[in-house]
Amino acid sequence: MTLLRTFFVSIAIAMAGVIAYAFATREQPAKTATETTAEGHALLGGVYVRDQIALESVGALQSGGTRTLINLRPDGEDQKQPASAAVESAATGAGLSYAYIPTPHGDIPDAVVDDLAKALAGTERPAVLYCRSGKRATRVWALAEASRSGGPSIPEIVAAVKSAGQTVDDLMPRIEKRFSERAPEVSG
Repeated sequence: MTLLRTFFVSIAIAMAGVIAYAFATREQPAKTATETTAEGHALLGGVYVRDQIALESVGALQSGGTRTLINLRPDGEDQKQPASAAVESAATGAGLSYAYIPTPHGDIPDAVVDDLAKALAGTERPAVLYCRSGKRATRVWALAEASRSGGPSIPEIVAAVKSAGQTVDDLMPRIEKRFSERAPEVSG
């Protein structure tokens, strides 16, 4: 009986070793859009969205690879938020491109969507969009992407928004309208 018990214990130890080895050497999954980095939540095409940027974090964003910072938060929403001019100074001082597109709470004006689309079309990636919580920035991005020739499909836009912890359910009629009016992609 002792020999049989020793045999089973040896097999159990060997199996445990094989399992431990398999876990230790398995491939780590690639980061998904649902993971948060210093840049924020990944959307699509090298665009990230996040909450308010602190002046002290601008240099870290630049060292992490960020090339463009886009501020969608109007000045004066909160006494503690840095003014857009201060963020711009920190961003340009760190070698980043900077755009200021103040976006009000509530309805998103078409002009804001168009301004973001222009800013994203002319900037180097990775680009970080921000506002107070990331919600407005994500929603404006979704509308801008719906209009972009060659841009993502509506399901891809919605999935990216959801991966950032946001929703655009109430914007679907505007997203669908912008998507249907999207200029055809020019090939060649």
